[in-house]
Amino acid sequence: MEPVELTVAALAALIITKATEKTGEKLGEKLFEQGGTLLQQLRRKSPQTALAIEKVNETPLDWGKAVIDVKETAKTDPEVAQAIANVEATITEDVYR
Repeated sequence: MEPVELTVAALAALIITKATEKTGEKLGEKLFEQGGTLLQQLRRKSPQTALAIEKVNETPLDWGKAVIDVKETAKTDPEVAQAIANVEATITEDVYR
């Protein structure tokens, strides 16, 4: 899975998790915070993508379109690119623990 695909999936999973349970783990909190930052930036730069991700509990997400939109936004916005890199690093950190 590409970093952006992984990031979009993690962001959607965070929204689903938040709706069903609260996590007290440091990693979960860190990832949730970073996902929130990314979502805020997407709201400014790609509002339709952010809305689709936020509504993942209510409406099926077109993963392919979401990934393409996030990739395109990251190409033109260094803050979004950095937010994606931060989420990816946290996910990788968890995998290799």
